[in-house]
Amino acid sequence: MSEINIKRIRLWEECIFDLTLPEVDNDSIIGFYEELENKEAGQKKSNIGGWQREVTHGECPAYDHMLYLTEVAVTDIFQNVFQVDVQIEVANSWLNSNILGESNAFHTHPGCLFSGVYYINASKDKENGSINFVNPNHHVIEDYIQNLPLRVPGLLAKEALNLYNDKIFTSHQHAEPQVSHAYVFPPWLGHEVRKNPHAFNRLVVGINFKAVDRVR
Repeated sequence: MSEINIKRIRLWEECIFDLTLPEVDNDSIIGFYEELENKEAGQKKSNIGGWQREVTHGECPAYDHMLYLTEVAVTDIFQNVFQVDVQIEVANSWLNSNILGESNAFHTHPGCLFSGVYYINASKDKENGSINFVNPNHHVIEDYIQNLPLRVPGLLAKEALNLYNDKIFTSHQHAEPQVSHAYVFPPWLGHEVRKNPHAFNRLVVGINFKAVDRVR
């Protein structure tokens, strides 16, 4: 009998990009935030508690430099990964702080080309209140996983774990905060930020990107 040939074909994928940004003056950005937080109440968007405020170009040179680096990186992603000859710039950005127990609710970033988050600081502890990305089909996947014993009688724990660890059956993926790192991702990729479990202020920058108009 001839062998059965099995080839896995990936139909599509969701992915994020992890950027390491060099020589960002995070201390200056923290100082800028502290001045703002002392005199302004902040805004309420996706943040559950915490403080959020949009920042415009020219308010803080160190902040502007960090955004410039993300523009360079995301332009490179579009040109060299996606093979699209386009120049990327920041559409808007905002500071977001969460102290102990504060978080950001599930949301997406409609109206932009790409999105991202940059970490100004993070606790040295392993668990920082990660950013959690949610599969659009999570409800169906979670029902499927919950009822695996009914679908596969006698399923062993090790076999079940193999399925749980395969990304085709995964409803959530998380990424831990890392200082001077940014995660950038498609704007339709729903995400949330888990509660800050530490008694320190977790300060991040949310970013939306757009394409620069091209004259042909």
